[in-house]
Amino acid sequence: MKMNPWLLTCLLAVFSAGTANAAVPQSPNIILILSDDQGYGDLGCYGAKDLDTPVIDRLAADGIRFTDAHVTAPQCGPSRCGLMTGIHQQRLGFEANVDDKYAWSFGFQDGKTTTVAALLKDAGYRTGMVGKWHLGEPLDSQPFANGFDCCRYMRGGMGYFWPANLGEQQTWGQKSHKPGWWGDRFRNEKDEVVPWTEGYITDVFTDKAIEFVSAKKTDDRPFFLYLAYNAPHWRLEAPQEIIDRFATIEDPVRRTFAAMVKSMDSNIGRLLAKLDELGIRDNTLIVFLSDNGAPSSGAGYNAGSNGPLKGAKGSLYEGGMRVPMIFNWPARLKAGQVAEWPVISLDLLPTFLAVAGAATPEEKDGTNLLPGLLPEVAGKGPAHVLRWRYLTSWARQYAIRDGDWKLVSPKTGMVELYRMSDDIGEQHDLSSEYPEVRDRLSRDLDTWMDTLPERPKWIDKLHGE
Repeated sequence: MKMNPWLLTCLLAVFSAGTANAAVPQSPNIILILSDDQGYGDLGCYGAKDLDTPVIDRLAADGIRFTDAHVTAPQCGPSRCGLMTGIHQQRLGFEANVDDKYAWSFGFQDGKTTTVAALLKDAGYRTGMVGKWHLGEPLDSQPFANGFDCCRYMRGGMGYFWPANLGEQQTWGQKSHKPGWWGDRFRNEKDEVVPWTEGYITDVFTDKAIEFVSAKKTDDRPFFLYLAYNAPHWRLEAPQEIIDRFATIEDPVRRTFAAMVKSMDSNIGRLLAKLDELGIRDNTLIVFLSDNGAPSSGAGYNAGSNGPLKGAKGSLYEGGMRVPMIFNWPARLKAGQVAEWPVISLDLLPTFLAVAGAATPEEKDGTNLLPGLLPEVAGKGPAHVLRWRYLTSWARQYAIRDGDWKLVSPKTGMVELYRMSDDIGEQHDLSSEYPEVRDRLSRDLDTWMDTLPERPKWIDKLHGE
């Protein structure tokens, strides 16, 4: 029988790595699932009434649901940089999505940074990446150059279908003709184009993820899989038979959005079924989160919901960077728990290294969450301060979260203060009532920003022309 070439590549990569750093048998498999532009209110377990997400809801019910989880940026590229490196992306000059004019010249990698995949690989893990990468075009910024043995990924955004008419896409009455462009973006660990001529990309990504985990049949090393769906990011496309299930949703944009989320949920169910079949579900840590909040109406609008939160994608109000996050690990985590204390995506790298029995390099900015989750969720989480800076060609925003207090500067000259325990929607600015808190957080934020590069690297090039 001819072996699947994807499976063969993964196995060869594992065997060539040798056994010197093999992890102990008890080390869990780790699957990090990232959705794209999915808002805080876009899951049943986070309050959505019109969506159908039974698989993800079950992950939450059987695990830990975080209600105060954040990402490092309200935009996909920098958010993914913080997630993969475990350090504030501003330190790498990758503060915002790169201007299209320089997208082919700039990436996240500065030649010194290690990713969570590289560190887990050193700990004896087999590493795979499937889905949307979006961390730049240079080769040294690709997943295969940063710790991932096996890759089936796209470098940036792309459509959801690859029809016979060479990539012609139909979205809300508008067509774009880009012959060859969509398919050429889907690549492997050798930077070769992965043939993709049919099928819905959410299904295709899941097929590749299942092939990766299936290598467990012949190699018992623990694995790390980063499965980054591009759903439900605009452009809005889904199989018509799934869209038809949501006929009761009057808004056609929300209806297609619901179908995209449903497809992702069902595909995660397919992956879980494979883990059950392989007998490895119990000792697999699964983490689900979104890369940022849902966008507001306008360019890129996907009809997502940020629930009770103020702001949207591109904003340092909670709607831009507070996201759904779920931990599920049947062998270790007690089911049915809720963690209400603030965490940030930077915390995932040290947490994953802790479950793998590996040390976290001192350069990393996150905090290991395990002490607050085992044996049960603690009443208080790690006492770390969360900080954000978001500088783009169109925005200058800053924010800091210390315990119950959040200070945010949504634009130059504005400073607002909120007490998050009773004002999740950031409706009551308390900056004039608590000037000592406002000033303390402002000083902390200024001190932190003094340690960062003045602006994103690609903006320096813009200014130099």
